[in-house]
Amino acid sequence: RDAVLLILAMFIFLTGLFGRIGIMGYYFIYNLKNPLLLATFATAMSGGNMVVNLYAPYFLNKVDKKWIGVFSAICQSLCCVAFFFLGEIQAEAAIIIVGFLYGATNIVPLVSTGLGAEIIDDNWVRTGIRSDGIIYSCISFSTKFGNAIGGSIGIVVLGAVGFVANSEMTPQILTRMNAVINFGPVIFFIISAILFGMNRMTNKKGQENEEKIKIMMKSDD
Repeated sequence: RDAVLLILAMFIFLTGLFGRIGIMGYYFIYNLKNPLLLATFATAMSGGNMVVNLYAPYFLNKVDKKWIGVFSAICQSLCCVAFFFLGEIQAEAAIIIVGFLYGATNIVPLVSTGLGAEIIDDNWVRTGIRSDGIIYSCISFSTKFGNAIGGSIGIVVLGAVGFVANSEMTPQILTRMNAVINFGPVIFFIISAILFGMNRMTNKKGQENEEKIKIMMKSDD
């Protein structure tokens, strides 16, 4: 159950994440009318991603990883909401700052690795069978599947709200595009937060399983 919840959470989260990445360029080209700003935004977001490595290990050890996943998904949602309103007023400097925060709060990849390892140990303790291959291969597949599905959905929905490339579009269409690009992923992030929260694995349980596995390994020797 916990493995399935983690895989679903990752698939839903990554569908929103990659879906936004696939159409984010249109936000800068048409909504902000400044495609060159995308490079600055990407740099700020990458800088935020580097910051994650500085604080994530501490919090992942102190707080149940599933709640870190919930926190991260909600932060990503709030950033996307901010992108929408900042895009409407074309506040470019603020968008770069929020872009940094967007990267700095994306801890979900680390959550999936740590939580996946704890779930594998838990399955081993309960069933006597290691399931590293199947769980991590499913998480990897969810990454690729989310990438494919997310990008496709984004393009289709943009077309449905009136987007036509290389054309002059009305303010109403541009606002609908802005909503698709930024509010669309929020739906996926919130669903993934719910799935993370439903997971029963905790840090305490993971530590207890580590001790049980040590005993199991000694008995095998």
